[in-house]
Amino acid sequence: MPRKSIHFIFLIACAIVLAYTVYRDIRYGKDFSYDLRNRVVAARLEKDGRLPYFYKWQTKDGIRYYDPQNFDSLAVSNITASPFFHQLLYPFAGWDEQKFNGWWLFFEYGMLLLMTGMAFSVAETYGQRGAVLAITCLFLLTDAWKYHVFRGQNYICIPFFAMACYFFIRKQPTVFRALMAGTMAAVLVGIRPNAVLFFVPFLFLLKTYNRRYLLFFFVPILLLTAWTALDTKERALWQDYRLAMSEHIKEHQELHPAIQRNDPSPNYLLWEGVDVAALDREEIDNPMNAHSENGNVFVLSRDLLHWKMPPSLLLILSVCAIFLLTTLFYFLRVRQKDFDPAMAAILGFCMYMVSDLFSPIYRHQYYTVQWIFPMLLAGAIYRPAFRWPFLLIITGLLLNISKIRFIKMQHTIGEYLILAALILLVLFCKWRDTPGPAIDKLKIN
Repeated sequence: MPRKSIHFIFLIACAIVLAYTVYRDIRYGKDFSYDLRNRVVAARLEKDGRLPYFYKWQTKDGIRYYDPQNFDSLAVSNITASPFFHQLLYPFAGWDEQKFNGWWLFFEYGMLLLMTGMAFSVAETYGQRGAVLAITCLFLLTDAWKYHVFRGQNYICIPFFAMACYFFIRKQPTVFRALMAGTMAAVLVGIRPNAVLFFVPFLFLLKTYNRRYLLFFFVPILLLTAWTALDTKERALWQDYRLAMSEHIKEHQELHPAIQRNDPSPNYLLWEGVDVAALDREEIDNPMNAHSENGNVFVLSRDLLHWKMPPSLLLILSVCAIFLLTTLFYFLRVRQKDFDPAMAAILGFCMYMVSDLFSPIYRHQYYTVQWIFPMLLAGAIYRPAFRWPFLLIITGLLLNISKIRFIKMQHTIGEYLILAALILLVLFCKWRDTPGPAIDKLKIN
């Protein structure tokens, strides 16, 4: 069959997958996205000058701060996103819940398609572009994506801003691109503070950039840091966030979190466009067909070794794993003068995900969507020497799509396969025929 015909058939298949998943997710979007609501309530509270992380609804508050998932005996709220992420939602915080729910699905797909477009621009061959499209299509079929859409989660933002940061870093350096890369970096860490680990391998690339470029790169980061540190309201929000995370760790690790007497739920049947009776009928008629697993290291320790791993040990092991990856990267790549931004980006994201996997807080299936950034980048730079890691990545995706009853925790196995494949690709695969620095000395225009 002619190559053009194969390409055409492949593109048609990708279009069919996209059309099917959009139709499926719009149907899921008719349901109430439980996790999105607490982000909206938090944005409203912050915008109104109130601290959100220990907020509990009271009758006098009415519907504005109503979240049906935030009624329990805990002192801490169910709000878990960072103060900065809530501030990004300020322009939409006043919308009715059902309206914002529909637009959030649009934002999720927008970020995914923009990531695919950025990866597509990195790709140079038909094979690499095909790999990017194949990864996106398979990703849309995973339980991770379905669960992310159904719950109205925000984890797609992490790979999106990581991809945007890498996109501007890899381009010919200019003042504009330095500012954009720095802005994307600041937003990424503002949304998820432990994402600062993403930038660890980039420290080895600092000498390849001149001082002017680095100055403009760090301007947005320094401005955000200064605002957070010097503004009284911001400091209070981040202090509230820190205390709340401590309580959530106690809850997830069964370490006796603080409890209190809270007002009971009014159980509104119709609020902000949400019709509870209609949602119940929709869930019965169109149930979500997705399975969620918790892939934390402490969960594996508990289920496989029957040992409850203490949070302090989880932190120590996480630091050791990240240090080991950094050391291997230095000796196997940096000292051999065989490294470039793509290596740093993939390994940096793996370091961030290692901290995620060692988290003492249960990470549900939607956390897995974060792998889309390094997988797309791996597809965009694919070459024959990467075939075995790439096959492992595809296997990991397929394990997140399929439901094979005799394989226990197959989604978790798939996620760890993806991690192993990416580390193998960065540290041990041959990237070029003649070793040498990918960037000798970058000059800013």
